[in-house]
Amino acid sequence: MALKRPKSMRIRLDGRLGPQVTAKDVALRIIAELGVAGGRGFVVEYAGSAVRAMPIEQRMTLCNLNIEMGGRSGFVAPDDSTFAWLKGRPWAPQGAEWDAALAQWRKLKGDDAAKFDQEHRLDCTSLEPQISWGTDPSQVISISERVPDVASARAGRRAAMESAYAYMASRPARRSSGCRSIACSSAPAPMRACLTLKPPLPWCAGDVSPTGSSPWWCRAHRP
Repeated sequence: MALKRPKSMRIRLDGRLGPQVTAKDVALRIIAELGVAGGRGFVVEYAGSAVRAMPIEQRMTLCNLNIEMGGRSGFVAPDDSTFAWLKGRPWAPQGAEWDAALAQWRKLKGDDAAKFDQEHRLDCTSLEPQISWGTDPSQVISISERVPDVASARAGRRAAMESAYAYMASRPARRSSGCRSIACSSAPAPMRACLTLKPPLPWCAGDVSPTGSSPWWCRAHRP
């Protein structure tokens, strides 16, 4: 298979993730900023303090979702957390072989003076859980934001937004006054149905639409 040599991109994630914010929220926010083709033709290195604070499972999630923005591959340079996660697992090197492998693995990181074809930065300190309102991974908002209006979008994205709203049988909606949420567009004014993030249940929902049908984003939470 003939492939072009991929370009390099580094995405630096600063700060620290807040409560109930995960690697998937980070990935969705990146895709919202760069677009579903933002990583096309690139190998992406994820770096920064927010990444270093992630457990290995969340780092894997971040790298796995790299494909959702078209990235050829994504990785996080190994560190002590990586090595601690690997040590003692089945098929991991043991004894002297572990020491030799560790010496090699510590070299698997970019040089301090490395140059990338593109670099991006995201401050994760104020990042909120992300909600999808459309039909592709870039069509997301923070949980406290309003669903975007087509008229306020860039010209190149309006057609995609209109198509997503038509497919979802939805429209831009106001926030419900009773909770930090986005409101379902099918509910009458005052809007009775909403998606809310509040512990201990991650998702809850309000009333059904006037027709008696309840679209998927208004389903009542069942334990």
